[in-house]
Amino acid sequence: MRNSGLASSAVLNKFFFNDAGYLFGTTYYNGVFRSTNSTLTSLSSQVNSSPEGFRLEQNYPNPFNPGTVIRYSIPENSFVTLKIYDVLGHEVATLVNENQNRGTYNYQLSIVNYQLSSGIYFYKLETDNFTETRRMILVK
Repeated sequence: MRNSGLASSAVLNKFFFNDAGYLFGTTYYNGVFRSTNSTLTSLSSQVNSSPEGFRLEQNYPNPFNPGTVIRYSIPENSFVTLKIYDVLGHEVATLVNENQNRGTYNYQLSIVNYQLSSGIYFYKLETDNFTETRRMILVK
């Protein structure tokens, strides 16, 4: 992330998002960093165009509040759904429901856009040839 005021040698230690969607990070030596723009959106962004296989990574941070990033890779063009379920298996949100090109994607989830209470949730990635589910924890 590029931001004025952050030394190029600074190493970010811990990250979190506030309710307005600003990214904060603590550094080992230079204090606290805050992004200049709200960084949380409901959009996915393509990171890499050549993944070797299907992959659903653990969200980060986890536990989270108010935002987290879900990263996944698809090695072929496919119809993709990414959904969130509560512990009872009820669908609470559909994050992605579209054809996507092969690549690696980061989905930035902000609970500001959804009415979620504290607890355990599951996120499930489904494509034409792959399904995987992971657990995440929301702490308010």
